[in-house]
Amino acid sequence: MNQQSENLPPVPFSPAEFVALRDVLDGYVQFLRNSRATAQRERCIVLLAGIAQRLTEQLHHAEGVQLTLNGAEIDALLEALRDFAQQIERLFPHTPRRDLAVATITGWQARVLDPLPGIN
Repeated sequence: MNQQSENLPPVPFSPAEFVALRDVLDGYVQFLRNSRATAQRERCIVLLAGIAQRLTEQLHHAEGVQLTLNGAEIDALLEALRDFAQQIERLFPHTPRRDLAVATITGWQARVLDPLPGIN
């Protein structure tokens, strides 16, 4: 996947979406740290914290954000977004605001998946 990721088209996210994505990742990493420790969770924490850190660094640059992810990072990101949306649905009462949050996260997942060959 590393070689393929260089040839993938960019996934368009606005700067505000990147900020929100970084905040979701930070929150999800905290959730994982407070969960029962497993080797898989620890690996996911490392990957997601790395993505969030790179987003933070890039958000401080005026040129804009361009984040290249490898296959393991894409997998971790998609899993985090899926699980985060499920947690929102499970923990918060059904409201238009909750539905908008879940729809936004689901839309991010679709935009990440769309340019990946053979995934759709």
